[in-house]
Amino acid sequence: MTSYHNAGGSLAAGVFLPATDCPETALALTPGERALKARMLSCHATQRQTLTLFSLDVERFRPAPAYDFTRPPHEGPLLYELLQHARMSAPEWRARAAAASTALRLDAKG
Repeated sequence: MTSYHNAGGSLAAGVFLPATDCPETALALTPGERALKARMLSCHATQRQTLTLFSLDVERFRPAPAYDFTRPPHEGPLLYELLQHARMSAPEWRARAAAASTALRLDAKG
Protein backbone atom coordinates (compact mmCIF):
# COMPACT_ATOMS: atom_id res chain seq x y z
CA MET A 1 0.00 0.00 0.00
CA THR A 2 1.08 3.56 -0.44
CA SER A 3 2.06 5.69 2.50
CA TYR A 4 3.78 9.06 2.74
CA HIS A 5 7.38 10.18 2.46
CA ASN A 6 9.73 13.08 1.80
CA ALA A 7 9.97 13.78 -1.93
CA GLY A 8 12.58 16.45 -2.54
CA GLY A 9 11.55 18.51 0.48
CA SER A 10 7.80 18.06 0.02
CA LEU A 11 5.48 15.55 1.60
CA ALA A 12 4.24 12.98 -0.92
CA ALA A 13 1.13 11.08 0.19
CA GLY A 14 -0.59 8.18 -1.51
CA VAL A 15 2.26 7.48 -3.92
CA PHE A 16 5.00 4.88 -3.90
CA LEU A 17 8.72 5.50 -3.74
CA PRO A 18 10.15 4.67 -7.18
CA ALA A 19 10.90 0.99 -7.87
CA THR A 20 11.56 0.18 -11.51
CA ASP A 21 11.09 -3.57 -11.08
CA CYS A 22 7.63 -3.26 -9.47
CA PRO A 23 5.00 -1.97 -11.88
CA GLU A 24 2.13 -0.03 -10.34
CA THR A 25 -1.57 -0.42 -11.02
CA ALA A 26 -3.82 2.57 -10.35
CA LEU A 27 -7.57 2.05 -10.11
CA ALA A 28 -9.97 4.97 -10.37
CA LEU A 29 -12.68 4.67 -7.72
CA THR A 30 -16.38 5.04 -8.40
CA PRO A 31 -18.39 7.61 -6.41
CA GLY A 32 -19.64 4.82 -4.13
CA GLU A 33 -16.12 3.49 -3.58
CA ARG A 34 -14.87 7.00 -2.80
CA ALA A 35 -17.64 7.44 -0.23
CA LEU A 36 -16.77 4.09 1.37
CA LYS A 37 -13.06 5.00 1.46
CA ALA A 38 -13.91 8.34 3.11
CA ARG A 39 -15.98 6.54 5.77
CA MET A 40 -13.20 4.03 6.42
CA LEU A 41 -10.57 6.76 6.75
CA SER A 42 -12.81 8.71 9.13
CA CYS A 43 -12.68 5.76 11.54
CA HIS A 44 -9.04 6.61 12.27
CA ALA A 45 -9.70 9.70 14.39
CA THR A 46 -6.13 10.08 15.66
CA GLN A 47 -4.84 10.14 12.06
CA ARG A 48 -7.56 12.40 10.64
CA GLN A 49 -5.24 15.30 9.76
CA THR A 50 -2.66 13.07 8.06
CA LEU A 51 -5.28 11.09 6.15
CA THR A 52 -6.67 14.27 4.55
CA LEU A 53 -3.48 14.25 2.46
CA PHE A 54 -4.52 11.03 0.70
CA SER A 55 -6.67 11.09 -2.44
CA LEU A 56 -10.09 9.49 -2.37
CA ASP A 57 -10.11 9.17 -6.16
CA VAL A 58 -7.65 6.33 -6.76
CA GLU A 59 -6.11 3.24 -5.18
CA ARG A 60 -2.57 2.25 -6.13
CA PHE A 61 -1.15 -1.28 -5.94
CA ARG A 62 2.16 -2.95 -6.76
CA PRO A 63 4.22 -5.91 -5.65
CA ALA A 64 6.50 -5.01 -2.76
CA PRO A 65 10.11 -4.46 -3.82
CA ALA A 66 12.91 -6.38 -2.13
CA TYR A 67 13.81 -3.62 0.33
CA ASP A 68 17.22 -3.49 1.96
CA PHE A 69 16.28 -2.04 5.35
CA THR A 70 19.93 -1.29 6.15
CA ARG A 71 20.03 1.36 3.37
CA PRO A 72 18.08 4.62 3.09
CA PRO A 73 14.95 4.31 0.92
CA HIS A 74 15.84 7.51 -0.98
CA GLU A 75 18.38 10.33 -1.12
CA GLY A 76 18.12 13.16 1.38
CA PRO A 77 16.44 13.26 4.76
CA LEU A 78 13.58 10.94 5.55
CA LEU A 79 10.24 12.52 6.43
CA TYR A 80 10.37 11.51 10.08
CA GLU A 81 13.84 13.04 10.35
CA LEU A 82 12.32 16.39 9.35
CA LEU A 83 9.62 16.17 12.02
CA GLN A 84 10.27 17.73 15.40
CA HIS A 85 8.92 14.73 17.32
CA ALA A 86 11.14 12.08 15.70
CA ARG A 87 12.54 9.85 18.44
CA MET A 88 14.94 7.83 16.36
CA SER A 89 17.40 8.81 13.66
CA ALA A 90 17.47 7.02 10.33
CA PRO A 91 20.99 5.65 10.96
CA GLU A 92 19.84 4.24 14.30
CA TRP A 93 16.77 2.62 12.65
CA ARG A 94 18.96 1.03 9.97
CA ALA A 95 21.39 -0.28 12.59
CA ARG A 96 18.50 -1.84 14.50
CA ALA A 97 17.15 -3.38 11.28
CA ALA A 98 20.57 -4.90 10.59
CA ALA A 99 20.82 -6.25 14.15
CA ALA A 100 17.32 -7.75 13.93
CA SER A 101 18.12 -9.35 10.57
CA THR A 102 21.25 -10.89 12.03
CA ALA A 103 19.48 -12.11 15.18
CA LEU A 104 16.66 -13.63 13.12
CA ARG A 105 19.12 -14.99 10.51
CA LEU A 106 17.31 -13.12 7.76
CA ASP A 107 18.62 -11.47 4.65
CA ALA A 108 18.50 -7.70 5.33
CA LYS A 109 16.32 -7.34 2.24
CA GLY A 110 13.35 -8.70 4.17
